Amino acid sequence: MIGLWQTLTKREQEVAALASQGMTNPQIADALHISDETVKKHISSVLRKFQIKGRGVLKWMLEGWNFDNPRAPWKV
Repeated sequence: MIGLWQTLTKREQEVAALASQGMTNPQIADALHISDETVKKHISSVLRKFQIKGRGVLKWMLEGWNFDNPRAPWKV
């Protein structure tokens, strides 16, 4: 999983982290000061790179992920 995470750009990581916490595209756009369309493009890119088909799977994959410390990615 760490290897997959590192294939994402910094912005894709930010978008994925917020999406995995249940935020909507407009909420993510507002939080990151980007357009809703840009959020959609980042989500699509993340799903493609992870080879998954939806945000629900993304949320499941990143559940418990420690976004503050990618070297120790899972919270205990």
